[in-house]
Amino acid sequence: MKLAGWTLISISFSTATRYNAAAQLYLGVEMVREAVEAFIAGEEWSKAKKVARELEPRLEAFVDEQYKQSLRTKGNAKDLEDVDLISALDMYVEQGNWSKAIATASGHGPEVLHKYVAMHATQLIREGNPQSALQLYTKHGAPPYQANFNIYKRIGVDLFSAKQLDTGEAYSTWAELRDLYLGLLESLAERY
Repeated sequence: MKLAGWTLISISFSTATRYNAAAQLYLGVEMVREAVEAFIAGEEWSKAKKVARELEPRLEAFVDEQYKQSLRTKGNAKDLEDVDLISALDMYVEQGNWSKAIATASGHGPEVLHKYVAMHATQLIREGNPQSALQLYTKHGAPPYQANFNIYKRIGVDLFSAKQLDTGEAYSTWAELRDLYLGLLESLAERY
């Protein structure tokens, strides 16, 4: 039963940033969704989740999504890692924090890691830095994923056309490239 007077009173509580009191008032008149929304507005995430879980389980997903959105809006990637890993990694990338994105991804399996390694390598190649892309794959490995073959090819093509690599001092770069291609060839040979 929704009463217009109670709604008006609780709205004034909400606008006065007394979200907890407004939520309690909504709960007193069995307006669960409004109570959850008041807790969310006051960033009382655990209370919103508890009320949703106990009184209206269909609202749990709503609370979770609002929490994720709040963390994204605030740029709080660290807390977002616990709730939505991919969104947190994407946030690190948007912030230009590739080292944090790759370090975090490395703890969550090779598929996640190599997705972000490939994204970073692509960016490095676009910026005209194929040597750094090669070093990235040297450090994290180059899996024989067909989706990455164009990246590996582009690294080689860009390095072969680089003028600063035509000296004996560039041996380590050429050795890394050789090892990258040899590792790929061996991985593909094992697979087939």
